[in-house]
Amino acid sequence: MARCLIWAERSITYISHTCLCVFFVYPYDINVFMNLLKNAIRERVEGISTEALDFAISLFRPRQLNKGEHWITAGEHCDEIAFIESGILRIYAISATGEDITYNFLMQQEFVTLFSSFSTRQLAVENICALTDAQIYTIKRSDVERVYRLYPILQTLGRVEAERVAIRVEKRIAMLQTLTAEARYEAFTQQNSHIIQHASLHQIASFLGITRQHLARIRKKYS
Repeated sequence: MARCLIWAERSITYISHTCLCVFFVYPYDINVFMNLLKNAIRERVEGISTEALDFAISLFRPRQLNKGEHWITAGEHCDEIAFIESGILRIYAISATGEDITYNFLMQQEFVTLFSSFSTRQLAVENICALTDAQIYTIKRSDVERVYRLYPILQTLGRVEAERVAIRVEKRIAMLQTLTAEARYEAFTQQNSHIIQHASLHQIASFLGITRQHLARIRKKYS
């Protein structure tokens, strides 16, 4: 009986979301997004079925962000996860003294959320805004919970993304504590040359944990 109910819920939900997509006006070829997202999920969830994959993808909705536009604002609840199809997003917070501090830059084919708000349902203390024009696709927490219930294998995706965030934080801490300012900048330019074209001097400096003036001197030395 329980299996029949789960099957019925899967069928009704999938059909309703599929029909909705037919009438939804997408800014361009939805197949581009679907292929990117399918590949991203397959890379993270080994052995996922086509049924589970198609169902999960049907729950994502498109959103176009203009440069400087916020997706998540501090003081609000973060109840969505986004997949970045194109563009660059920036996570930042405002300190007690009013300073804009960049935590991270996120790029194409990455999933992003604020776990401290999404998982705990507390208000976000960080912001996520578009560093460039960006195309993202979002899925609500309620739909994530439904996917996990109907297709438990997709819980692996949440675990993998949480691990990636933890690894990213560990690497950032190690960078700030063990590398010189010049070494941090050199590593950043090697790994994120495209970000340098769009991020301001202050945004890069705060991410590297140095002052804007110090970064300016380092860049002058390398120029």
